[in-house]
Amino acid sequence: QIDAFVNRRVAMAMYAGRLGVQLEESQPELADKVTVIFPPWGEQKVTLGVWSRFAIASGTKNQAEAKAFLQWLVSGDRLLRYDSVLPGHMIPPLNSVREETLINPSAYTQTHADWIQSFYDWSAFTNHPAMNMGSVSNGQFKRSDIAPPWAWEVFGTPGIVDTMLQNVANGNDPERGWQEAVNEMERTVQAWKSMHPQWESAGCK
Repeated sequence: QIDAFVNRRVAMAMYAGRLGVQLEESQPELADKVTVIFPPWGEQKVTLGVWSRFAIASGTKNQAEAKAFLQWLVSGDRLLRYDSVLPGHMIPPLNSVREETLINPSAYTQTHADWIQSFYDWSAFTNHPAMNMGSVSNGQFKRSDIAPPWAWEVFGTPGIVDTMLQNVANGNDPERGWQEAVNEMERTVQAWKSMHPQWESAGCK
């Protein structure tokens, strides 16, 4: 998707945080002709995004040292340097780091700090169906941090979603492909639940 936009084969693309840096590096003349907008999906604000998490495996031999390393990584100027690798793609959790990132001397930041600030503002509305099951209910967005246990079958590679997109790209009817994917998702969920009859979503308790 990003390559298609950079090579001018499509007029719109998601993942603007990552795209912006690549655009400035490879096609700066194109960067001056485009902008970023919040997805116009209605009155309720919600957009696609994933919150990154660090985790220490239960079988890790030196758990205390692993935790100390992660704390070291995300403190001091190390968090700033980490998030400055792709400004706007990784959203710093601290406002102080966000402010520092906006004055990064890179050409991209100096030219499009307003884009990066938009990504920071919009991060409050990020959601991903593979990570946030049940965030949208009755037309309202309230982020849930419950991951659906059948996420891999739906969103993995090759999952139901990837297969649908590939089929549409190969010329299949989009509406038919969408409906077939929905039906397959429903079968996948029901199959998983039938194998785990005692399971209940924490969000439903």
